[in-house]
Amino acid sequence: MRIFVSFISLLVLLVAGCSNDVQHKVVSDEQVLVDEGSKAKEKGIWQGAVESSIVEEEKNDGTVTFHYEVKNQTEQVITFHFKENKIFVYELYDEKGQFISRHESGAGDSNEKEIEHKIVQGEALSTTMNFALEKGKYTLNVWISPTNDENDYRQSISFEVK
Repeated sequence: MRIFVSFISLLVLLVAGCSNDVQHKVVSDEQVLVDEGSKAKEKGIWQGAVESSIVEEEKNDGTVTFHYEVKNQTEQVITFHFKENKIFVYELYDEKGQFISRHESGAGDSNEKEIEHKIVQGEALSTTMNFALEKGKYTLNVWISPTNDENDYRQSISFEVK
């Protein structure tokens, strides 16, 4: 009987030990996947993300320059459809929130014709905007207006002209 109990105890310990090794390997595999994802981020590619940004580039005597872009950080080609004259849209407001101006820009002057922009991995759709403004505080809202995507990749920046 002691031999039988010893044998069962040994069998239970052996099975339990194997079970822990399997769990450990799964955790190790997940860690490798996380590390591979970190390497992807280091290269600037985040799977599934299309990102927008706006940067104030310079100020000179009341003239302010901004750069806005929508960058494809995915591994696929992203296709946007636009009305020919309405790719980028921006609105400018003063410090009280009063509307100053709105501008729509694109590749042509027709609101009827639809155009297509394909953005491959790591590339961007971008524009540069220049404003000659009086002293004061302002807010600039910029976005794209694709007809085939609900996200307009809107960005907002507040700035001051001294």
